Order: sequence, then structure tokens, then C-alpha cells
Amino acid sequence: LLHYILKEQSTKRLMAMKKETHAIAPVILDRIGAVWMALNEHLAAQQQVESSLWRFSRYLDGCVTILLNVGYPHLHAVATGSDLVAVVTQKLRSLWTYVMANPSQVEPGSWLLKDFKSVLKAWGNLLKNHPLAFVRADVGQ
Repeated sequence: LLHYILKEQSTKRLMAMKKETHAIAPVILDRIGAVWMALNEHLAAQQQVESSLWRFSRYLDGCVTILLNVGYPHLHAVATGSDLVAVVTQKLRSLWTYVMANPSQVEPGSWLLKDFKSVLKAWGNLLKNHPLAFVRADVGQ
């Protein structure tokens, strides 16, 4: 539900609506950030992951990346902005590693593939919208 609400909020074009998003983004990210980090650590430690967990990962990754992309006017100016971009970059690397190690789980329409495509697209949007936040993301690797 939160993912759908954030997607709807991110489509707002009026400056007043964008300011509302900027006001709520830090609060929501503060609440779900710890869960997102724990999930990323859990997924990185697994050899095989069930589809239901990839589905949860897809929606949680979507929430976080929407908040990072549209929830901050200048992500690089936020104290943890570059660190969060680095975590998204690491998530993308982890997904790529998992996809390469488990090609049998990568089927059209699978939640793993949806999550990978979503994070890749969001990472590209982050690079376009907040290039200065990539200072510590170690993109060169």
C-alpha cells in the first residue's frame, strides 16, 4: 500500500505538492530505512531466496528509491544522502551477483527480475536527478 501511495505522490507536478513530498520523505525513510537495510543484509547472506521475499524486496526497494528520487530536492545536501545512494548502488550490485549466480530463478515475470529492473531504473533516475549524491557511491567498481 505504501508503495502505491508513494508512486502516486511522486507524480505530483505542482510545487506545493512536491513540498509535501519533501516534508514527509525523511520521516517515512527514517521509519522504513532500518527494515530495508536488514532485508538487504538478509538477502545478501542467502543462497536461495523464495519468490515471496523477492516480492517484499521489490516493494520495499521501490518505496526507498521513490523517496530518494523525489523526496529530497537536493539529496547531496542531506547528511546521509550519499550513504543512502551507496547502499542503493550496493543493492544493485548484490542483485546483479544473485542474478548471475542463479539464472534459473530469472524467468520473465519473476519477482527477482522485477526487483532487479526496478532498482536499475531507480538507480539511473538517481544518477540523473541527484548526481552530486554519488560522491561516495563508488560507482567506478
